[in-house]
Amino acid sequence: MENSAAFQLMRFQILTAAHSEAVGQKLSAAYIYAWDRGIFPTAHEGADWHKPFIDYFDVGQDMVDDLIKVLDENKFTFYELEDYYDNSEWDRAQLIGACRYLFLSEYFDFDWNRLLTPMEHPTEASSITRPFSLDDIYLN
Repeated sequence: MENSAAFQLMRFQILTAAHSEAVGQKLSAAYIYAWDRGIFPTAHEGADWHKPFIDYFDVGQDMVDDLIKVLDENKFTFYELEDYYDNSEWDRAQLIGACRYLFLSEYFDFDWNRLLTPMEHPTEASSITRPFSLDDIYLN
């Protein structure tokens, strides 16, 4: 089986399992979100399911690792973060998604209020700190 097909099957299984009562409660919100949005779940080293598919995530491991480093070393607003990554492989939706993944992961102590300073982020970035809901995960 081609690896991209195997990736899509694994993605479907993770997202389907998230909706089941027996398994869903054992998967973290951040891990589910990462699979749904195609973000490499670098903060979830204990899970092995994503490791064979490192090249198939839209936001790869190197991108997420670099974002963690940048956020850890800087006190950016979202627009400043976006400017920092101007002319790179990042786009706005990917930055928002990766930041949301890191927020849901509680990966590190970070001032999310600073990133989301009023008038210093696009409206859609407000979703970064919104509570997670399985209702936001669609299987279509």
